[in-house]
Amino acid sequence: MKSYFKIYLKFALFILISFIFISIILAGIISFIHIPNFIYHLIINLIAGLLMIVWGFLIVKTFKKNAIYHSLLCGLIFALVALMVNIDDINILNIISRPFVLITTVIILNYYQRKIDN
Repeated sequence: MKSYFKIYLKFALFILISFIFISIILAGIISFIHIPNFIYHLIINLIAGLLMIVWGFLIVKTFKKNAIYHSLLCGLIFALVALMVNIDDINILNIISRPFVLITTVIILNYYQRKIDN
């Protein structure tokens, strides 16, 4: 149980550090160049999707047999945290799309991994 907690903590720190690093870069870019809100949010959503794909690769690599269950749990935790953070301005598309990308990535990678093993 301790090892699962450590792995989930590493995943959470990976996501948190990545988002902080990307936010600092985008804040620096915005201070020099005017970017419309639509483009800013589009960049954030694309980067978040890419991070979810990387996170999916890490889940499949770490949990070979139960990767789908762990992706469902990670997706649920991520959606709940996103819902708590954005409770005043709920955007269902942003809250559901990122865990959906994570779960879909893990399902596809798990399918190909099992196909290669057989």
